[in-house]
Amino acid sequence: MSELDTTAVGSGIALGAGVGGTAGALAGQGVALGAGFGAGTGIVIGAFIARVAPRIASSDRQRLSLIASGLVIGILLGAIVGAIAAWGVGETTMSGVQVGTISGGVLGVLIATVTALGSHSA
Repeated sequence: MSELDTTAVGSGIALGAGVGGTAGALAGQGVALGAGFGAGTGIVIGAFIARVAPRIASSDRQRLSLIASGLVIGILLGAIVGAIAAWGVGETTMSGVQVGTISGGVLGVLIATVTALGSHSA
């Protein structure tokens, strides 16, 4: 694993647990459930960001491009995971998509920011 992979995925675990735990508590499903889904989603978002970052390295605005990519990746994956999490606890799928989209977007931006500031190749 490169430094970029370690930074993106490692920050995804910690930040994902925090954002997911907060979303779970606010949605009334519990901190532990939210933190579990958040950490898993953070790993996936971090891995995607680590794969996108080298391709963005030739861009004029590398950090901005990486953060924007993190937002899009986070929104898409957050919506999917939110729908699955809501279905798993018996809530409506649309409420899960809404919470997952917001949480995923925030998580994607946070992971991409940490990755952009923490690695020399981004």
